Amino acid sequence: MVFYAYQASNWYKAGKRDYTFNANNQKTRMIFYGFDQSSQQYQPTARDEYLRTNGIEMDTLYSQLWSTGLSVYDTTVKRGYKYTAGHLIKLFSYTKDAITKTWKPDPYGSIINYYYDIPLSVGHIQKEKSNLTLYPNPASHELHILEDFQQAAYSILSTDGKLIQHGILNDQNRISIESIAKGGYFLILETNGQTISRMFHKQ
Repeated sequence: MVFYAYQASNWYKAGKRDYTFNANNQKTRMIFYGFDQSSQQYQPTARDEYLRTNGIEMDTLYSQLWSTGLSVYDTTVKRGYKYTAGHLIKLFSYTKDAITKTWKPDPYGSIINYYYDIPLSVGHIQKEKSNLTLYPNPASHELHILEDFQQAAYSILSTDGKLIQHGILNDQNRISIESIAKGGYFLILETNGQTISRMFHKQ
């Protein structure tokens, strides 16, 4: 992907990004090249390597900047991405301490939340499976899940697709819903690369 910058009423070639995808059409690598206006050549600038563990979260295995003086990539930052129903909802950023060589939250944007005014995929949300049983339904304080989905990621969405609550199921397969308003919601469980959903009512 080649991109341009606009300056003084003119467009200038600024750089390009090369992407590598796996067999599932998921991004696994991005290499960024800046465009040198003097030599009219692309120069390496940065690269990211992406790792998906369960189809729900995505991490940069490394995010590296190009050191011109040393002619090597230097790992300075890394990021983690959280998705719900195919939409990016949270980004975590870390920087490496030059002295201790440990990772610390990025002071300029360690957590970025994304919000959407459009409903999440209706077809995705409304896909229900018989192996997800919620009780009681309607519920007032807690949702109980009959099947064993311990440590599965969950999201609660309103009927218009807005994210209301998310987290990880506890060992009792219970979710507290005391803080959400009365009404109808979708519970979405994401486990082993699969998404299972069921509608419930808060009373």
